Amino acid sequence: MASPWNRRVCLAVCTVSNWALDFAGNLQRILTTCEEANRRGARLRLGPELEIPGYGCADHFFEWDTEIHSWEILKEIVEKL
Repeated sequence: MASPWNRRVCLAVCTVSNWALDFAGNLQRILTTCEEANRRGARLRLGPELEIPGYGCADHFFEWDTEIHSWEILKEIVEKL
């Protein structure tokens, strides 16, 4: 019997130049890497933590808007893919 663990998956590990609190710009850069990963045959795409809001948000991490906008951007990413 073949093991289910013998399957191979192509994984794209992506980093982009994201800007703190540039949700629209970060979204476009993330989508660009998703499209590139798809073109290269990746089934999964991995990005860094804080990819959506960007690093360096300082006290903005304590504001609800930062979290809400991050969830909204994630929703857009899922809907576009």
